[in-house]
Amino acid sequence: MHAKQIAASMMLLVNLSPFSQGQQSRFALDSDDLLPTNDGQAIFGKESACCMGAACVLLEPDDCYEQGGYPPPNVTNCFSGTCATGACCIEPDECRQDNGVGGPMNQSTCNTIGGTYVGGAECTMEMPCPFQNLPVGYEVVTITPPEMNEHFSSRPQLNDCGEIAFYHAPEPGDLLTDDVYWYDNGRTLRITNNQLQDSWPAINNDGVIIWTESPDSLKIWIMRIWRAGVTSVLGAGQPHDINNLGHVVGKYVDESSCSGASSIEYYNGESIQTLFEDGFSNQSPRLNEWGQMVWTNYEFLCNGECCGGWTSTILHYSPQGITALPRRRIRSKYPI
Repeated sequence: MHAKQIAASMMLLVNLSPFSQGQQSRFALDSDDLLPTNDGQAIFGKESACCMGAACVLLEPDDCYEQGGYPPPNVTNCFSGTCATGACCIEPDECRQDNGVGGPMNQSTCNTIGGTYVGGAECTMEMPCPFQNLPVGYEVVTITPPEMNEHFSSRPQLNDCGEIAFYHAPEPGDLLTDDVYWYDNGRTLRITNNQLQDSWPAINNDGVIIWTESPDSLKIWIMRIWRAGVTSVLGAGQPHDINNLGHVVGKYVDESSCSGASSIEYYNGESIQTLFEDGFSNQSPRLNEWGQMVWTNYEFLCNGECCGGWTSTILHYSPQGITALPRRRIRSKYPI
């Protein structure tokens, strides 16, 4: 139902079915906490300009997409030049906005060079070309407002209800400005607002969000959780995944270890316990609804201060025990 693309702004592929448009948020949010969503399109339920090639008609945005048109951003009425210039999409996913002699692109020029003309569009970061083959009834919108386009937004996590958790980094190089955000059905909420590094969120189908908080730029890690507007601390470590029971799996890194030793930590809804610790680096854990977990177990091949490679194994945890899935192989970062 949804897809995502990350750059300076964040994109969302939206199903325009009546059910999708009518979805209501599970939370009653204070309007002061909400950010306006720059979806780059006109308001749903209202007719606005729709470019059908070089022709302009008035349609609701969802009807425009369904009929193969393109609704220019923030254009509510048709004028003589609304769709006269635009973008030319040339396979594979190449976008041109000039006619080759210093003028704007038009339908005639685009047809001549064998492209697909998209009236009213621009070859910007939200370039229309990759979106021309969308299924009927879908559109791509920007979920981050313009004020969040500085630097980058990253690691969007999507649940089955269409809610998204992501983090935004407004200041290059200053990790203590990173904050976690929640998006649902056209609304964006800032979850954290502090001088701490808040990043790498995950979200379950109940809208519960976990993330990593660091007060001193990657020296200390704290597991945070947000439930229906209330934030609390789970314990030390970095959370990686949360299931619909509210159980969390993460890792705890021993910063004093030169080999990057880390243990797998498990939160069962009440307390955290160390699930696995072997003195090696255990990374990227995931869990399912039945409490089964998998992660990568790395053994770094170090000689003094030089680490020339590693071996790695996928470990699987279930109530029956821990099993190594593939045969351990050596991977070197240097040519042999």
